[in-house]
Amino acid sequence: MNLQKNKKVLAICESKKQVEFLFAQSHLYPNIDHWIAASSSAAYSMSKLGISFNFIEDYQSDINANYVESLQSEQICWAKKVDSFIQERIPECAQIEFQPARFALYFIKNSWDTHIHRADLLEQIKKNIQFDEIIYFRNEHPLTYTSNLSPVGSALSECIPLWAEHYGIKTIPMAALPQDLFWETQVYMKNNPLRIIKKIPEYIVSSLDSFKYILDYRSFIHLSKFSLKSSSTGKKIILIRKKYDLNHEIINILKSNDIKCSPFDAAISLSYKYYNQSPEITDKLADEWNAIKEYDWFWQPEGWQNWSIKKVLEPLFNKFWFGIIPVLWNGMNASMKILQSINPQAICVSLIYSNDHAELGFIMAAQNNNIPVIMYQHGACMGDIENNVWDLTEGQYCNYSLVYGIGEKQYLESRSLINKLKNIPIAVGSTRLDRISHGINNNKILKIRKKIVGKSNIPIVLYVPGMNLVNFYRYDCVNENNNDIFNARENIAKFFSGQNGIKFVYKVFLSLGEDPTQDMLGSICPGCTVIDDIPLTELLWAADLIIYEVPSTGMYEGLVSNKPIIAYVDRDVYSMTDSTKKMLRKRAIVSETHTEFISDIKKFIHNGDFSPIIEPDNEFLSAFCTHLNDGNSAKRAAGAILSIVNSNEG
Repeated sequence: MNLQKNKKVLAICESKKQVEFLFAQSHLYPNIDHWIAASSSAAYSMSKLGISFNFIEDYQSDINANYVESLQSEQICWAKKVDSFIQERIPECAQIEFQPARFALYFIKNSWDTHIHRADLLEQIKKNIQFDEIIYFRNEHPLTYTSNLSPVGSALSECIPLWAEHYGIKTIPMAALPQDLFWETQVYMKNNPLRIIKKIPEYIVSSLDSFKYILDYRSFIHLSKFSLKSSSTGKKIILIRKKYDLNHEIINILKSNDIKCSPFDAAISLSYKYYNQSPEITDKLADEWNAIKEYDWFWQPEGWQNWSIKKVLEPLFNKFWFGIIPVLWNGMNASMKILQSINPQAICVSLIYSNDHAELGFIMAAQNNNIPVIMYQHGACMGDIENNVWDLTEGQYCNYSLVYGIGEKQYLESRSLINKLKNIPIAVGSTRLDRISHGINNNKILKIRKKIVGKSNIPIVLYVPGMNLVNFYRYDCVNENNNDIFNARENIAKFFSGQNGIKFVYKVFLSLGEDPTQDMLGSICPGCTVIDDIPLTELLWAADLIIYEVPSTGMYEGLVSNKPIIAYVDRDVYSMTDSTKKMLRKRAIVSETHTEFISDIKKFIHNGDFSPIIEPDNEFLSAFCTHLNDGNSAKRAAGAILSIVNSNEG
């Protein structure tokens, strides 16, 4: 394919393979005027090949928090309209107050926002670059969605033809490259990237999910203490999932108070046998799909560009309509039968698994039967960082939220006022952070240090990264920052490559897409040790300085230690109040810009004081992590659950 003479050409690449392919095309490469890297992997490849480029983030519009709130409010209104439409048109849905859009909106939003975001980026590119033709890579197949509505393929590639057609831009689509699965979830293990999303037909995935629960149930059924049969002794029953902060200590306290704790997962397993007994609504959904897609409001909001992304949104909404609604419908109807036989006083979980909408169906059934649903906070970023996504998850799914501290409690109360959510937050602390705060024994610390630095006693600097995002963007933290973060990693790696007598350690983390960090570290800082087989909760105790790339759950874990901490709270990405930053600064060095982050690290290393902090300040820790910081989070959590159960007696 030859390019037209005297035409300015733009190339957008989303992966290393795409960059290398175009670079090797002698009839294309010399004629490309502008290169845009739509991922850190593509950017790193362009940099190594000496290609001048811009990162796609460079064209990101200045979206403020108010607009993010407005966008989400529009989406919540959309969900209410969809549910009202379904109940008006399908009487069976009205009878049980079936609200699929309300409960699935979090998953819809993840991809919905990604399309809106990509459309906006293209709009900004058009405003800032003069070009006539665009080279991009097509998806191998039309964009599809997983069971949790994540896009399978490039969202950007689906928007480009619509954008180009609107502005009369000539497109030069390249065929998808073999195995160029840059959008897949990856995690680095044993020096090899391991893809953990597998291309399995949807019906097989569903069968495996069912089989998983059957296996869980068979294992539970042998544990008489977890019997699911309705108690003949008059004991109160709760369905509970022991995970994360919901630990055995809480369950033991509940049992000592004559509460029967039955496994939530086993109850879901039992519900599967009632699936085929649910009233069929598939044919009615097909009829109503043809009706609802004729309404203009059904495709709003589409973003703020001058062209429509309806064509891109249709497969997403179609998947929700025909792939998610039936699962929620069957799950809710089947679960109602189980709940009527068990008659629990409450349901208590820490997290709803994103790939199993049967769980949401169970929660819908519980709310329909006025059974309190209690959720225990799962990780960071709830109040210390403004995170309106809570409105779509715990805010919709549960009646009570057990949260870590008074900071989260106050934040969630303010969110409830905004969207009129009937959710009561209760500050109890974190049982998990209580346990982590005890540390590990000296022998284990010495064993970890020996693995990293041998018999040497040199300081260990532990770098804890955030998640790399390529094909996923949700409007909650406001801005994408892949470029800034990767550049920071590069600059930090260059700095530590010249630091003798210090061991730089990189703790790998999940990547939603291709992450070039491992290649970069091997090239720039070969002395860096990449750790993938030691839990962060143990590794942090062997370190002498911990650097957090994002204010995350990992940062909470470090704060319960006495280790010096540098935390990057990018002011352009994370909305943290000044008062919260002031609290955090009493315990850690807080950097708010890329320049500050690099400078703070250099200052600390040049100062050379790696001593543990004597009596670390606990104000932030108490407000957002451990509440009273007394190690009694489990007792408070169990007490809160007991109070809820007792208030729901009968």
